[in-house]
Amino acid sequence: ISPRMVRRARRRCPQCRVAVVDAAALALPDSWPDSYDVVLVSDVLYYIPFAGVPQMVASENRNVAASKPWFAAVASLARREVVFSAHQNNPWVRAMLRASGAKQLSPDGAW
Repeated sequence: ISPRMVRRARRRCPQCRVAVVDAAALALPDSWPDSYDVVLVSDVLYYIPFAGVPQMVASENRNVAASKPWFAAVASLARREVVFSAHQNNPWVRAMLRASGAKQLSPDGAW
């Protein structure tokens, strides 16, 4: 995450909580709430090394099983729903989303 982007987000939305967090570890700041109405996951799944190798360079679909605890942790953060971007229709990410039980809202669209 660019420091410039974080500064701009804080300036544009002073009432919002803006921070850089480790998406793989889901390590949220202590001062943040334990749950949210909606959690948006946008274009990050192919960078997370679920089985030691990010989806963007995985030569096999071994990350599907390794990603299940992460998906469960994300689901526990949302009181209503988790929305995933299409992640540029990356085939490995799509396989992980299907394996996690996510439903695609429209062809080539969000999950």
